[in-house]
Amino acid sequence: MDSCFPAVIGNEKLRRRLAIEIKEGKFPHAYILAGRDGSGKMTLAMNIAAALACKNRHTLPCGECDSCRKILGGFSPDVLILRKEEGKKEFSVGLIREIKNGLYIAPNEMEKRVYIIEDADLMNVSAQNAFLKMLEEPPHYAVFLLLCANVGNLLDTIKSRAPVLYTEAIPEEDVRAYLL
Repeated sequence: MDSCFPAVIGNEKLRRRLAIEIKEGKFPHAYILAGRDGSGKMTLAMNIAAALACKNRHTLPCGECDSCRKILGGFSPDVLILRKEEGKKEFSVGLIREIKNGLYIAPNEMEKRVYIIEDADLMNVSAQNAFLKMLEEPPHYAVFLLLCANVGNLLDTIKSRAPVLYTEAIPEEDVRAYLL
């Protein structure tokens, strides 16, 4: 494997695991990406989405093909980022219903449609229960990436259907080297 997630700092084992799963076509329909704020969960999630659509199989994602540029630039209709409503303390069931309403619309440009749910640990119990049905019976093209700081806030039923991957804190020297 020439390179895996070159724009992501640290988390070597995690990056390698994800790249192998993507290259071998064994990427699951859902993952929970857990870690402290600032540990790179969103960057990793966006890079996973790009790698799933990347045309270059030597570097995942290459960052240069049309698919990668659209996704990493935030312009792909097949990568949806969902956040709790501004000013709210938790994710409401209404936001989950919005996902459900569009879930069975096939992807436009990619083979997959990626749903990145930021602060998934802030979903209230009603929202988690509504989301559970989608996790249990997703369409073949749906991929869910749930980003959270506190996995303990998620229902056990959610965690049983979406394996938890932990991002590590990035050592200061790695950040310094990357920036230089």
